[in-house]
This record gives sequence, structure tokens and C-alpha cells, in this order.
Amino acid sequence: MSHSSKDEWLAKQVALKLEECGAVPFLAETRIEVGEEFEFEIKEALAHAREFLVLLTPWSLERPYVWLELGVAWYRGLPIIGVLYGLTRADLAARVSAPVLLKSHQLVELNEIGIYFEQLLKRVAARPMPKEVDP
Repeated sequence: MSHSSKDEWLAKQVALKLEECGAVPFLAETRIEVGEEFEFEIKEALAHAREFLVLLTPWSLERPYVWLELGVAWYRGLPIIGVLYGLTRADLAARVSAPVLLKSHQLVELNEIGIYFEQLLKRVAARPMPKEVDP
């Protein structure tokens, strides 16, 4: 999940809901330990991601890492979900710096994120369980 550090509390709440759906969210502040190489860990997380969720707020659009991570997700062909908070679709479209990679069907307002969680829950439930390896 990509977000601005100003949105950390919100990101943690969304991550909790993702976990309730059976997903394994990656948040730098909870998954990267002091002393670890930040960029390497982000690249590894993006390399193994199945979906990419980005919190689109007035602050995140000014954060270079959000743009970089969004570009990697787009390049990998990951489903991208943009969660709008403090912005409307019209606000986002009117911004010169708006991510051109995002289409309206990839955007959800924070107050409507429950729809995404319901869909995610179904996708996670439909994934085949990994086979157990005999010791």
C-alpha cells in the first residue's frame, strides 16, 4: 500500500481491514525494520504484490515514492486501486500532477471502500490454498 506519511494512521486502519479480508498488506512503517534498506524492501514487496492500493490524498500526490510505486505497479500490470480521501474524482482530474495511470474505474472514495473489501474478500477466498510440504 502506498501513502504519504501524513496518512499513516489511515493506512494502518486500511491495512487492518485488508488483513481481515485475508490479504497480506505491506506497510513500510510496520514491515521495514530500523537499519534495513528501505528501497530494497519496497522493490521486493512490489515484485511479489498481487494488487496495489494507493491512498490518494492531497499529501500523497506530493510524495515522489507514491509516484514511483504507482509506476512500478502499472508496469507490472497489477490491479491498481486508488482510494480517494480529501480529494474527489473531479479534484484529482483537475490537478496538473494527477496520476494519468489511474482511470475512474480504479478509484474509490474512502467512504465507499467497503465495496473494494467485499470484492477482495471474494478474490482471496477463491485463491487456491498452497500445498503443504512434507517435512
